[in-house]
Amino acid sequence: MADIIQIRAKIDTAVLDHYPAYLRAEDTEDPHGWCLERARVTVRAADSSGYKFDNHRLEKIAENRRIWLHEKYGKQLLLHRAVERAGTP
Repeated sequence: MADIIQIRAKIDTAVLDHYPAYLRAEDTEDPHGWCLERARVTVRAADSSGYKFDNHRLEKIAENRRIWLHEKYGKQLLLHRAVERAGTP
């Protein structure tokens, strides 16, 4: 089951395309790290418009589509601006 984490931070949405978007695993107490099967981020502006970010390697859930984040493997997962496709939420 997916966990949904909501973070309320002040971000200037006018500059979203000027800086890299990524998830970072830091100071995890789990010695095995994080196993990501899916990662999507939505940034909502004050006017309720949304900007979606995704990692293309995790778009479809499958046994071979997992990324581990840990000190040994790498702690960052780069996200790209998602392109809306017809029929996708």
